[in-house]
Amino acid sequence: MNSSSDYPFVGDVEKLFNLKYGDKYSVIRAYIMIFQSLDIKWQLALTIPKTDKSFDPEFASNVYLRDPLFYLSNLKIFLDPTDYERRAGDISFVYEGQKAIFIKPMVIGEGISGVTRIDSIPENNRSYSLRDTKINVSWDDEMNAAISTVFIGKGHGTDSRKIIYTLNEKEKADQFMEEIARADNKEGTFKIESVLNYNLNKYEEYKQPIEMKYVWTTNAFSEVAGGNMLFKYGLLIGKQIELYDEKIRENPIDFYFPHDHKLIVEIDIPEGYVAKGIENKNKHFEYKDSSGRELFGIDVQVAEKGGKIVMEIFEYYSMSSYPLSVYEQFRNVVNAAADVNAYTLLLEKK
Repeated sequence: MNSSSDYPFVGDVEKLFNLKYGDKYSVIRAYIMIFQSLDIKWQLALTIPKTDKSFDPEFASNVYLRDPLFYLSNLKIFLDPTDYERRAGDISFVYEGQKAIFIKPMVIGEGISGVTRIDSIPENNRSYSLRDTKINVSWDDEMNAAISTVFIGKGHGTDSRKIIYTLNEKEKADQFMEEIARADNKEGTFKIESVLNYNLNKYEEYKQPIEMKYVWTTNAFSEVAGGNMLFKYGLLIGKQIELYDEKIRENPIDFYFPHDHKLIVEIDIPEGYVAKGIENKNKHFEYKDSSGRELFGIDVQVAEKGGKIVMEIFEYYSMSSYPLSVYEQFRNVVNAAADVNAYTLLLEKK
């Protein structure tokens, strides 16, 4: 069921379902009638995306509180009635951690009123984004890099891939994903070999992490220098944000949603070459609060193992927001990840 301010209000629920469209308030009314008929306890939570504005308890006005969520109090889950891409119990990260006005319906005589309170929308288990990426690099006869990537992702920041494959034919979805994977590097041949667990309309797949495998033969990361080659393997992890500026930070840190990212890059050392330039690439930062809770960190290890150069990265952020007092430590971790983009391997002929 679509919802948009361009659609008219439809007061009759039966007509609403027959038309298969209606404005936001029509959809909310339909949900309320369903809840009442099934004796489901509900509350309405009015809020705004934290990416737009922080909730102001001193000015909790419908001037800016434009987004309605349902809180099903018996189940202790939230439902976004206007987001058809998600299921009950799973809402966008832009609401998690944000405050809202909760309206609990109360029957008074023959009428219905509401009792209000201001409370926080908690982060749920699915808010924690988990990514596991493995990249293998081998070489063809012309020394083009043959890159094979396996990506497994769950939670916020990865569900967009499921949306792409649910809403589009596979060929078109593959084109979208190729654009995302290649970024600005358009050289070489690219093919998505498999995509598993993407269908948002099948609940069993909805619960599972998406799994993708794609292959890419390219020299976009290579630079020939005489008979030798420079291979910019740090770019394989994607462009990282950086915080090198010297500006004084004045605000707390909002990092959208917590996440872990594990990444392994294995590069075959081609026959007749020796690999150089992996010295002093290891990094390790981890920070905890006064109670010992892990806040964020990164571990980067690069080594030669069994004829391969292996880079292993584990980066994590356990919270979606941090106080200003930890900004310098936070910046250390973010910049350590950005430093990896400059990692370059020298493949020198023997």
